[in-house]
Amino acid sequence: MSKSTIGDEDGAAGGVRDPRPEASGNRIRSAGIRGATAPGYGHPRLRSSMYEHSSCPIQRFFDATNAADSDAFVASFTDDAYLEDWGRVFHDNEGARSWNQTDNIGKQAHFDVVDARDAGGEWVVTDVVTGNGFNGTSPIRFTVDGDRISRMVIKP
Repeated sequence: MSKSTIGDEDGAAGGVRDPRPEASGNRIRSAGIRGATAPGYGHPRLRSSMYEHSSCPIQRFFDATNAADSDAFVASFTDDAYLEDWGRVFHDNEGARSWNQTDNIGKQAHFDVVDARDAGGEWVVTDVVTGNGFNGTSPIRFTVDGDRISRMVIKP
């Protein structure tokens, strides 16, 4: 997997054809993140060959958070990762670990993904967050480098 390339138009590496007869010819372009709803699909589970397994770093990010697995969470990021959360900036694995403790697993966060889309070199994943910190709907922008996340940005 190359930098920021997760899915493509013809169904390879993450894009899958909508199985509904009424969606003939409709292609679901998504990061294939479990729980995502592709436009017009209407079902909380997106069927995708790419993310039905745990090798996708964005899926690993959500799985690790929901399982409260801090080591797996940090491992989903590159060594030189950049994280930004409403203007607060964190760098590298130690930054990811710090943000995780203060704003994510440390706050018992749980994510339910509602949408995922390719935004020209990055993925925008909209999720509903619950826990003992932020609660609400939030888009998160991800850039992927190989098998890990190199950049994650949460903005208002």
